[in-house]
Amino acid sequence: MKILIRGCRCGHIRYEITEQPWFGFACHCTDCQQLTASAFSLGITVPESGFRLVQNRPQQWTKIGSSGRPSHQFTCPNCSGWTHTKPEILTSGLVVRPMTLDDHHGFRPVCESFTRSALPWARLGTPFSFETDFEDIPLLKQTFEAVVASSWLRDNALKQKLFLSLDQSPKHPPVVEVKHERQGARAPSRRRQNGSIAARSN
Repeated sequence: MKILIRGCRCGHIRYEITEQPWFGFACHCTDCQQLTASAFSLGITVPESGFRLVQNRPQQWTKIGSSGRPSHQFTCPNCSGWTHTKPEILTSGLVVRPMTLDDHHGFRPVCESFTRSALPWARLGTPFSFETDFEDIPLLKQTFEAVVASSWLRDNALKQKLFLSLDQSPKHPPVVEVKHERQGARAPSRRRQNGSIAARSN
């Protein structure tokens, strides 16, 4: 795949991704709303082995995430640009911020998390959504590969683009909403596949 080059707004921090990302998402948790001063944050989960700082080092601060484990946020010491996050619950990966890509125009998330705190007008209609944390990560990876990654991660010597435009990308699959009736409970989820609905007990 083509190396993805990223950096903060002022250019002080630069880094690259050399392995295929796992999946893209939008997070509606209240922490991300406060961090971005917006309705949600965007992220791409990537293997930690495929992420490398190539210029300078960001500053780090740590908070306790929804999992109850530390989540380390990395920002530029000059412009305060939020470049990536290392949640300790994600043992072999981290989250990078797609809007820091040098060319980010084709990015598209395949899921939303923490929709329970989403603003009503800010839902994105992604293929999957979750009231709290992500579930079924292998399925998210598979969907991202089929819908997004197979196009925008393909090397193309004739195009110096990292992403294809949205209108060239495949259509979204139908939306799947996963709800929890009470804290700690895992409710059955319903998926629509090829025009039929299949129920699954987690």
